[in-house]
Parts: sequence; structure tokens; C-alpha cells
Amino acid sequence: MTDIRIEHWDSFRLGVKSCLVVVLISMLVWKIMFSKRRDEYWSSLVTTPAYETYRGLGFLLLIPFLWGLNIHFWQKKRINYVYIFEFNPRKRLTDVQMIEVALNNMLIYSANLFLYLTQEEFTLTEWVHPVAFPTVLLLYFLSHILTGWAFPSLSSRWNNYSVLVQSLGHVLISPFGRCRFLDSIVADVLTSTVKIWIDVWHVVRWYSIELVIFLANFKHSRRFAPQDMVSLEQTEELSTEQNSAAESALLFWKWVSSDSVMIPLLSALPLWIRFQQCINRYFFTHKRFPYLVNALKYALAHTIVIAGTFHPTFSKNAVASEWPVARIVWLLSTISSTIYTFVWDITMDWGLMDANFGYLREKRLFPYKHFYYWAIVSNLVLRFSWTLTLTPFAIFNQPNLYQYVIVPLVVFFELFRRFQWTILRVEYEHIKHATVGFQTTPVFFDNEREKREREKYFGDEPSLYWQSFSMVVALIIVAILVALM
Repeated sequence: MTDIRIEHWDSFRLGVKSCLVVVLISMLVWKIMFSKRRDEYWSSLVTTPAYETYRGLGFLLLIPFLWGLNIHFWQKKRINYVYIFEFNPRKRLTDVQMIEVALNNMLIYSANLFLYLTQEEFTLTEWVHPVAFPTVLLLYFLSHILTGWAFPSLSSRWNNYSVLVQSLGHVLISPFGRCRFLDSIVADVLTSTVKIWIDVWHVVRWYSIELVIFLANFKHSRRFAPQDMVSLEQTEELSTEQNSAAESALLFWKWVSSDSVMIPLLSALPLWIRFQQCINRYFFTHKRFPYLVNALKYALAHTIVIAGTFHPTFSKNAVASEWPVARIVWLLSTISSTIYTFVWDITMDWGLMDANFGYLREKRLFPYKHFYYWAIVSNLVLRFSWTLTLTPFAIFNQPNLYQYVIVPLVVFFELFRRFQWTILRVEYEHIKHATVGFQTTPVFFDNEREKREREKYFGDEPSLYWQSFSMVVALIIVAILVALM
């Protein structure tokens, strides 16, 4: 009876918090889209760095919520995700706990955004600087993450950050770190959150520039008035009449952190990491397939991203007369890469497309076939969601439609696609290793069976070093040539 009461209480608590989140989000949508002051609300949001703060943090908050839903599906079908990801069974988050964490953060986020939009109605501007609302929200989430990481004893007994932090560390030092199943999933999620991290970087850049100006104590530095918070682009004009030393330092930081440097880096880095992880797996297993074929997939996507970021006219919307040969080649390469990735998703990551079982597979843990068919079709459609960025938006009356409508939609669809992909990816991994005894041994633990399998493939250590190094160097050279062409 105790367990039933606890389960009922958890359900009641989640229901109340879900209703509060829905009410707050509905109020925000109504104020921004349908109220009489919607133009004022929209202008106060999108013309300031607060827009990128709220957009980036809002999408980041969706990640734990979607992860909680994934855990719920895995638990329902008895998929052993705990040992597949090598989580600590005593400290891992259940689906209810993860969703509750996400709802708590969503409540704080929604309330903060509501106060930011209505600060003039409640005369809060007389007491609080407008930049305080997004700043407090950003500091709250940073402290929430860092406190749980640095002081796990201060967090709840089941909240364990160490596994994720260690995995991120190994991901960032690829190919020299480990490459287990969790590490590959973390890197795959990073490839789907590029635009989110670009938003976060813009916010960090804006605050850092303000901090540099404050510390430099310029004589003519301009402080923000409550009614005059400027955009990220306007901060470029703040150092026009400063002393030369401080101005040089500020200009150097602006160049290092500029979009021309950071956007290509943030866009290509996740794909580069996955490429390096594939090289890592090839080096330690001596298996050309599937690791080198998978590395080729990420190398092609990496080259396309480099071309699109260093040549922004390739990926931005344009009219039909603005299609040179180079852009046509880029478009065809992007289509080929997307189809390549889609085929890899459904055949290698999900193990589907067996004609003997309705183009699915023999063993399936989810009982409904239409779920798998939906996943295949939706994965194909959402893989091609980038095509929305090629629409000639000059035919619309709203010049910022791409930035404020299309980009958020594409980010949301990509997050949905990635976590749907993760459900079936973990299910297939469970099925593949169900007969290996992974209930007591991590999937990628270097056991005797894996060592014997590696001995079947030839290749001595010096040649493997040379092959791995040459493939990395080749990708770097191709990326440089694409950027300079």
C-alpha cells in the first residue's frame, strides 16, 4: 500500500506541476501572439539579447523532459537502459524524477519570462533593471548544474551528475578518450543541439563583452538604461572612444568570439567528435565495417557544414536566380549526406528494413508495427527539415520570419527526432546484447569475447596508427580547402 500511495502522490504532484506549466505557457503565447500589446511584448523580447537567452535555455529545458519520456518508454518495455548506459542503479534518475526536475525548471523559466514581459505593467522597471530577469535565470541554471556537479551531497540522494560529466569529458577529448555507448549517444545529442549552443554562446559573448567594458572602466563607456537594453549587434559600437590599450583588448575578444569564428567551430565540432569516435572504435576493434563507413558519413556531413558556414549564401534563403554552380554542388551533397544518414539510422542504428518481417525486424519490444513505420517516415521528413532554410522568404511580409519562426521550429523538430531515434537505438542495443549477459557486464566492457573478435581482423599497431592519423589529416585538409574555395 505504501508503494501505491507514493506512486499516486507522484502522479498527483506531476499533474499539478504540468497544469501550472501549461497555464503559464498558454498565458505567454496569448500575450505574445494575441494580446493588444503583442507588438510591444514581441519588440521587448526579440530586439534584445534576452531573446537568445530565453530561446537557448528553453530548448535546453526540453532535453531532460524528453529524456524522462525516453526512460518511461524503456521502463515500460523492460529495456535494460541502466546497464547499457552503465548508470549507477542506486543513484540513477527514474522517469518520474527526471520529468519532475524538468517541470520544476520549466515553472521557473515560464514565471521568469512572464515577469520579464510584464515588468512595465507591474511597474517593476522602477525597482529592477530589465537585464536582471534573464541574468537571474541564467545564473540559476548555472548554479543548479554546478552545485550538483561540485557538491553532489547538497543535491538529492538520487541525483548523480558524475556519469554525464565524465562522459562529456571523454567526448570532448576524442579520439583519446573512451568511446562507449553512452559517449556515442552524448555526442549524437550534441550534433542535434548545435543551434542551441550557438544561442548560448551569443548570450555568453554579450555578457562577457559587458564585463570587459565594466572592468576596463572606460571613461566614455555607456551603461544600459532600463528602457534601453541593446542587442548583441549594437554592442559592437561601445568601444568607439576608448583608450587604445583597453580598446585593443576588447576588439581582440570581439574578433575571437565573433560569429565568423565561433559559428563554424560550434557547427563542425560535434561532427568532428563523432568522426574521431569512429576512428577510435576502428583503432581498438580493427573493424573497417561499420566504423570506417560511419566515419565517412560524419566526414561528409562535416565538410558540408564547413562549406555552409564559411559560405553562408549556400545555406541561406535566396531567389532562384542566385544559384551558382558551387551552391548547386553543395545542395546535392547535402541531399546525398541526408539520405546516407537516414539509411544508416534505420538499418544500422535501428536494425530495420528486413523484407521478411515487413521491412522491420524479427525481434521488436514495442508491440505496434505502426510505431516503427511512423519512426521511419518521421525520421526521413525531419532529417530534411533543413530545407525550410532554403525557402525564399522575400515573398513574406515579415523579414525576420526565418530567425524567429523557422529556426525555433527546426530546432524543436530536431530535438524530437533525436530523442525518438534514441528510443529505438537503445531498444536495438538491448536486443543485440540480450544473449551476451550484459545484465551483469557493461556492453562495451573490454572482455575476453571482444578480444577474441579483434584477433580475427588483421592490421598491426603501427599501420593502424598511420591509417587513423592519415584519415584525420585528410579530413582537416578537405575542410580547409572547402573553407577557402
